[in-house]
Amino acid sequence: MDDVASPPVDHVLSPPSSPTTPHRARSNASSCKRESSPLLLNNGASSSIESEDHAEPVTLGPVPSLEPVTLGPVPSLEPVTMVPVPSLEPVTMVPVPSLEPVTMVPVEQPETLLLQEPITLDGLTLTESGDLAGSVTEKESMEDLFQEPGGVRDQPRNNSRDLPVVAPEDEGLGDEDEVDGTTGEVAGIDDVTELADEDYPDDWYTRRKHFFVLSEAGKPVYSRHGDDNIVGLFGVMQALVSCVLDMEGDQLNCIRTGDRLFVFRSYPPLIFVAVCDSEVEQEELVARQLKYVSNVAVFFFTQSHMERLFRNRHGFDLKRLLTGLPKFFNSIIRFVEEEPAFLLSSTQCLPMPSSLRSEITTILLSNRCPELVFAILLYGDKIISVVRPKQYTISPGDIHLLANYVQTGSSRGHGEKWAPCCLPDFNDTGFLYVHDSYISETMDLSLLLITNEREEHTTIIGCKERIVTQMQDQGIFDKIEAIPEFLVEEVKIPHLRHFVYKSSSSQQMVAPALRAPYLSDEDRRGLYAKYCHAYDKLHHSAHKLSHYYEIDGADSVVGWVMGNAEIYCTFSPLVSRPVVFNNIDKLIKWIRKEESRFFILGTGQY
Repeated sequence: MDDVASPPVDHVLSPPSSPTTPHRARSNASSCKRESSPLLLNNGASSSIESEDHAEPVTLGPVPSLEPVTLGPVPSLEPVTMVPVPSLEPVTMVPVPSLEPVTMVPVEQPETLLLQEPITLDGLTLTESGDLAGSVTEKESMEDLFQEPGGVRDQPRNNSRDLPVVAPEDEGLGDEDEVDGTTGEVAGIDDVTELADEDYPDDWYTRRKHFFVLSEAGKPVYSRHGDDNIVGLFGVMQALVSCVLDMEGDQLNCIRTGDRLFVFRSYPPLIFVAVCDSEVEQEELVARQLKYVSNVAVFFFTQSHMERLFRNRHGFDLKRLLTGLPKFFNSIIRFVEEEPAFLLSSTQCLPMPSSLRSEITTILLSNRCPELVFAILLYGDKIISVVRPKQYTISPGDIHLLANYVQTGSSRGHGEKWAPCCLPDFNDTGFLYVHDSYISETMDLSLLLITNEREEHTTIIGCKERIVTQMQDQGIFDKIEAIPEFLVEEVKIPHLRHFVYKSSSSQQMVAPALRAPYLSDEDRRGLYAKYCHAYDKLHHSAHKLSHYYEIDGADSVVGWVMGNAEIYCTFSPLVSRPVVFNNIDKLIKWIRKEESRFFILGTGQY
């Protein structure tokens, strides 16, 4: 076969693969290359590929023309306009206006508690249910209204665990009695308006000692000196207590600043504060005084009832219910500031022949009724006789509260009362009921008959009448009136001016009447302060001593703690120390010889 010359080709185009058979086209092209078959391309004509084995020619179709893609115009973007930020106006700090003094507005409509039909007894109005009687207004005295608001019986605790007492109701006051819609809370010291000097009473700074009672929300309850013009001071005291509790998680007990001692005690829901001279008073003794003030509130309301009043209303205004009660606070404060019976936690008996005391005790026992719990015969604030069940005891503190109630009440010296009372050491959750009557027209002689039965006042009155009748028949009143006053001269120890002796086993004490050189109130307060100082030295928790001796410009003061007794004496400052202790030894022997006269040693139990 002759060689055939191929015409010149400007471009060699590879045929595009068939869109429907791509793998087959590649295979044929590869086969053509291996067989060295000539590839003829005719412009504008179909091409054919022949192989040596005479395979059928593959006809390639014309390349389809692609439609041109037309790109549309890009839309123009709208221009973004930057808006300038407006300039901020300067912030002007407005000064906080000064706070106006807080003024306590008296409640126009006092709370009215349920009052059942009264029973009149010799001019004395009694309530049959023992509820808090009537509306508490400024004209009425709370001593006639301290009635228990009904309720159920609780099992008492401590030594009274087997004696049912009447507990106040759980409901407290209704929602309609909300106090002024305020809570009285004080957030901090900065919120309290500072008082100017002229806002205090004229004699504010001249007072020796101050006592305050306030709620945990800072609401005033009681102030020994001053009134609503010192209301801001209560907020300061509450803020101090709250700050220590919130920041330290601790209780604020005292603050010493200069010559002043501030003592704080919290007995929820109330806070008690005393301000006194730090050079004269001791913190532990002042704290005991505050506890007695706290017990006065418990005496009339019970601890559990006060807690219920404040449980759901932290800002409850307790002062609304205390009309007539401040005089009981004032009286107990005078007692703890002047009486050695408080200092020694003991009761003072009226010195009298033991035979007469036994005769009186027998009358009380023989005329008692089954409902009677305690029977106490008092001469002033001194005890003549006590009758009680064997399983129960009554503490000196509870007797002090009863004596305070009797000596401060409006019926002192005449008439009789039937009222509920709570004895904190016996049971602070419920009420007992006391019938208080003066049984002599010529002496300060009062008979207290105490029961746990609210409805048994008629039975108790009958018991009282039988006792008085038998005492009159046996001439007891005349015998008591003939008892001479006990004076220190009776002891016949030279240079002895005064003494206080306590029997630790019976918790009873004896002391002669105060005579020269202790006639003025200032001299009596000075004597009591010396006893307090000696007591603190002997009983201080950091350094307890067995005896204490000190000579000042006016007296020689001696304190002596023995195994079953303790004694405090004052002698002339010119007497030597050996003579003083020798005379004290003689005095102790004389007192123990006369114990049956000074103390209740016989049984008054049943």
